[in-house]
Amino acid sequence: MEALQLDFDTYRPRNPKQDDLHKIIRENYRQVFYNKELAGVGLPYHLQKEFKKYLKCGILAHGFARFHCSHCQKDKLVAYSCKSRGVCPSCTGRRMADTAKHLVEEVIPEVPVRQWVLSMPYVHRFELSRDKKLLSAVMGIYHRVVAGFYKREAKRLGLKNPKVGAISIIQRFGGALNLNVHFHSLYMDGVYFENNFGRQVFREIIPTDQDIDKLVAKIKIRVDRALRKRGVLNDDSGAEVEYSQLSLLKSESVQNRVDTFNRPEAIGRDKHSSFEEYKGKRCAYDSGFSLHANVKILAHQRTALERLGRYVARGAVAKERIEL
Repeated sequence: MEALQLDFDTYRPRNPKQDDLHKIIRENYRQVFYNKELAGVGLPYHLQKEFKKYLKCGILAHGFARFHCSHCQKDKLVAYSCKSRGVCPSCTGRRMADTAKHLVEEVIPEVPVRQWVLSMPYVHRFELSRDKKLLSAVMGIYHRVVAGFYKREAKRLGLKNPKVGAISIIQRFGGALNLNVHFHSLYMDGVYFENNFGRQVFREIIPTDQDIDKLVAKIKIRVDRALRKRGVLNDDSGAEVEYSQLSLLKSESVQNRVDTFNRPEAIGRDKHSSFEEYKGKRCAYDSGFSLHANVKILAHQRTALERLGRYVARGAVAKERIEL
């Protein structure tokens, strides 16, 4: 009952109307949608619905739950949340924290974990954002290449029945809130194998810079092949592809451009979107494909692993990075 008393005394409801993000969206989103309609751009209804839900999130006037403590005879009103996955930093932040906690406590064993990050050229990002089947196929290629590396190394070491484990999250945004489809994966940095007593034992396997170079080249070849089979990269395929106004907006966002493909005003640390070629330290670059694998969490660093889990599961919008 003392813990309940403490919760009632320390809980402070947030006031979303005071946030800069809420003010920006509240005062501008309807005009933006109206301007797009005048320009002949038909945006999906679920986008408007997302903004409307966010503007009601955390506001008592749109619904709340009442909690009563029989010990101190106090009441607390907790406003309903929108539970959206896009705009609302509060709801995406709560989902981020829950996901990371679940992964650490229920999913990932106490073994070393390495983060692998794959990003791709602009044309690939655009096509993956509009084709779910292609996105699934490319993610499968990426997983087979990385898992194949661990299995080959395990067999080279003479390990019996090696097993690889990974958790991947697709992120669709960049640091400047531009469209950037890329993959974040948490791999066990090694394999489980069957020892002479029939037990599953973990063996650590650490990739080198040369391994990363080979893997990103292999991923590029296989992904390009998959896109060519679908006629995406074939300039002379003769296939006529009809692009909508929404596709045009996606193309602008992928390249970090605004209307009519103009450069946006330079704001913040992520104002430059050009590719950077990485060499060494388990980072490799090949014609727009970049593979990073230099972040590693040791087996006993569970708190650090939860922080990494929060990073890969984070939402697109960070409230502390938005201000008027």
